Amino acid sequence: MLRSNQLVRTAACALFSATLALGTTGVAFAGQSSHHHGGDGGPEHGITSDDAGGVITVLGTNAITLAGEDGGAPTTFTTSATTTYFEDSTAVTVAALAVGESVNLDLTSTTPQTVAKVTIELAHVSGTVTAVAGSVITIAGHHGGSLTVNVGTTTTYTSNGAASTLAAVVVGSEISAVGLPGTTAGTFNALSVKIRAPHVTTHAHGVITVLGTNALTLAGEDGGAPTTFTTSATTTYFEDSTAVTVAALAVGESVNLDVTSTTPQTVAKVTIELAHVSGTVTAVAGSVITIAGHHGGSLTVNVGTTTTYTSNDAASTLAAVVVGS
Repeated sequence: MLRSNQLVRTAACALFSATLALGTTGVAFAGQSSHHHGGDGGPEHGITSDDAGGVITVLGTNAITLAGEDGGAPTTFTTSATTTYFEDSTAVTVAALAVGESVNLDLTSTTPQTVAKVTIELAHVSGTVTAVAGSVITIAGHHGGSLTVNVGTTTTYTSNGAASTLAAVVVGSEISAVGLPGTTAGTFNALSVKIRAPHVTTHAHGVITVLGTNALTLAGEDGGAPTTFTTSATTTYFEDSTAVTVAALAVGESVNLDVTSTTPQTVAKVTIELAHVSGTVTAVAGSVITIAGHHGGSLTVNVGTTTTYTSNDAASTLAAVVVGS
């Protein structure tokens, strides 16, 4: 469990609650809530309610004091050797109690009343991961604000319902954490973390603007920022369906990329999109063919020793390319 000095937590929890209070207007994070069942009174005032709830303001020997509702007087409840303690449904010890925690109390029906059961209400926070540094996760709320989530050796993780680890928490993933406010404003101690992995794009398309060592950059769409992709020794290269080498890549070519789904992502396959042109031959000079487009304009077509020719679906040669064809 992630525990710290109880007095320090008092001020920290107040600041934490203020931060989370923004969540009520859709600004920050989902926060903790308190359920008050017993009113402002308690055993000292003759109240025989069988439960109570509130925020712990004082912890004494065999006693818990809860803040009063709406600024009312605080109420002190007596615990005993038979009192049980829980964090939600998980059994804990009295050591789990701390000033600033929200709790629900089940009280005995006998007089004088004592506390039969203390249930610590765990808070819930969620957001998008912006940084991971060791055991510290920073998340941004969906509508602004940020929070530091501390994890420990007992923190549990799930991803899409399956057991997971801290390693699965990466920048861009969405998490929801259950735990308690930390001792410092804007911090949260997580007992469990649910991870929703970021959407992974495994395909990309565009025009090459930069070729680097083990990297290629594609122009952004609609004037957007360019994106750089990492290649590796296992990346394969094709011109349509023909295997080629990395030497076939050139700035200005249109390519399709198959990208790995693992993090960090690398390019598994590069397919160079071949262009198609057609027109009527207006001149042939050695290995240069000039064609006129069907709607105007002209283009010089260079051919080489590896260029192949077909005529009516049969193999042919450059000699069959004549003016007018």
